[in-house]
Amino acid sequence: MRKFYPLGLLLLLLNFSSQLFAQTPAYNNRLLVVGGGGARGAWAAGFAKNLSTKYGPYRTVYGTSTGSLMAPLIVLNHFDALKTAYTSVTQRSIFNVNPFNPKTGNIKALPAIFRLIIGKNTLGESKNLRKLINQFVSAEQYSSIRNSPEKLSFTVTVVDLTTGKTEYKSSQNITDSEQMKDWMWASANQPLFMSYYPRKGKSVYVDGGVLEPVPLTEALRYALKDKTINDIDVIINQPITPLLDTVFEDRGVLKSLNRLVSVWLTEIRDNDTLISQLIALAVNNQITEQMLMALNKNNLVTPALPDSDDINIHLHYFPPNLYTPENQKELLFDKQRMLQMWQAGESGQEDPNPKFNIDSFLNPRMLNENTTLLNFGNLKQADQPITLPRTLVERFLNNLNKVLITP
Repeated sequence: MRKFYPLGLLLLLLNFSSQLFAQTPAYNNRLLVVGGGGARGAWAAGFAKNLSTKYGPYRTVYGTSTGSLMAPLIVLNHFDALKTAYTSVTQRSIFNVNPFNPKTGNIKALPAIFRLIIGKNTLGESKNLRKLINQFVSAEQYSSIRNSPEKLSFTVTVVDLTTGKTEYKSSQNITDSEQMKDWMWASANQPLFMSYYPRKGKSVYVDGGVLEPVPLTEALRYALKDKTINDIDVIINQPITPLLDTVFEDRGVLKSLNRLVSVWLTEIRDNDTLISQLIALAVNNQITEQMLMALNKNNLVTPALPDSDDINIHLHYFPPNLYTPENQKELLFDKQRMLQMWQAGESGQEDPNPKFNIDSFLNPRMLNENTTLLNFGNLKQADQPITLPRTLVERFLNNLNKVLITP
């Protein structure tokens, strides 16, 4: 009869358990939001890896456009596949009908005119992108997200051109992987240049960035429901102050159209007013808190303030030095430039400037009269988050126009 060695058995169990825990990543209690930006998504994907290395993998990701495409691989923590996807893509990987000159990024004149004459809805078609999604997100992977013990999930943003409403499509509500991949595809299809996704009769869906380039609203609603979440990381694929390329040739309808799209992308679409409103709310909240504390201190009264249950919104903007005229063209995919952007994101490069422009939110007279009471030094730090009590966030969201949310 063999002898029983309890010490040996214990060592085997310890070795097995260590391997088990090594294979199971410790997921963080943060939310990740990734905005649109086309080819600049290579930087966002690299930066998401940087954040995941720093804080641990994310359970929940909200994405718009290019952010929707990377969302499932982020929650799966499959950054090697994500790097391959974003550093090997070409125009041909995205378009079966490419409306752009692959070198300049300008619209091809003759093909565009021909498609207008024959009554096509868009200048290009992006069916190849739908095939590319299949290559990197399988039905098995989608099933592993939905059935994960950690309750992994991702949500993509789309716009219904028929109703003009934003809609959110979540892996928590959609069982069919092909349908969810269709929504990812729709979320990344920039109108005019890429395919529409037809559904439900006359409804057609396009890029969620048309109305919500950074899907922070719905992420905040999720954070209010999940009390374990106190931090939201937001990746924005443009600098804090983007500078539009000033070279403009005003000859020709298509060149004017190119310019109009560039202005819309830089000055209108990516000018997210929600973030400005939240910053203003945070500044006003800090003013109120500091003045109450200072007044109570002067009156020798200790205020009985409740413990603050805050939500911290961490903004991460695209590095200004990489915001070149070539990288401003979102639908111009170049392997070398995208590898450079990935590497910048992976190393943690971002816009180093402060996110808060305090002077634009404060009345100078009020500030001058209360300089001894108020201290805004921390708001001028580059890494300062937007910090708001949950109750204040809830009231703020209740005042926003409700959007249509369907499975």
